[in-house]
Amino acid sequence: MTAAIITGRSAVGVTVALAAPGVAVVSTIFDDRWGVMSGTSTATPIDTGVLARRLAADAAVLGIPRDSARAGAI
Repeated sequence: MTAAIITGRSAVGVTVALAAPGVAVVSTIFDDRWGVMSGTSTATPIDTGVLARRLAADAAVLGIPRDSARAGAI
């Protein structure tokens, strides 16, 4: 991933494992309308969905009982 497509407001480390759009994202808004929004709130649902799919495919994670140890492992 090149730095040219990551906004200067993004908090990133040395490497980027996952990036989602966070600028000028078309989304639903009140009164059954569409609007353009920017910010972490627009990227979070995409990041969360990708991470959930990755975890759901990881047998090692699925085999851990659902408790604080599993949360820490994730």
